[in-house]
Amino acid sequence: MLKVFEGIRMNEREKAIRDFHSHLHDNKNAISKDDCWICNLLKIIDELRKEKPPSLRGPRCQKGHPMVNANVFITSKGHLRCRRCQAATQKAYRLRKRGPVSRLAKTFCKHGHKLDTENTYLSHNGKRHCRTCRSLARARWRQSQSRPVEFAVAQ
Repeated sequence: MLKVFEGIRMNEREKAIRDFHSHLHDNKNAISKDDCWICNLLKIIDELRKEKPPSLRGPRCQKGHPMVNANVFITSKGHLRCRRCQAATQKAYRLRKRGPVSRLAKTFCKHGHKLDTENTYLSHNGKRHCRTCRSLARARWRQSQSRPVEFAVAQ
């Protein structure tokens, strides 16, 4: 239950609870402050507010991650960025671009060739590639390299 109140700030609800609570003890027939559960709750909130745990000290990013050396990098424009937030942003971007389908679930390459066992190979980094696309790319490269070279003859 204490984790709920970790690092909280005074808000409108807490002000209303404190006002209501002060009126409870104004009554002559009110219960003692030692037996009042609201008193105990407010004491816990005050203690937590006084002493913040080490994890809540220091600068933090907008999502609450600590901005320490291992979690910070500087962009090319000189801005400080949180590594965890950046990784989450990149992961969301890749998921949007590629979609949730994994590479192994695909049955056709982006040019429409079938990705079966005869038409695929694994590269050095473990990714599947289409043999037909690769052979067409090699043929295009060979064609571009086999142009006749004209030499100027000295006279």
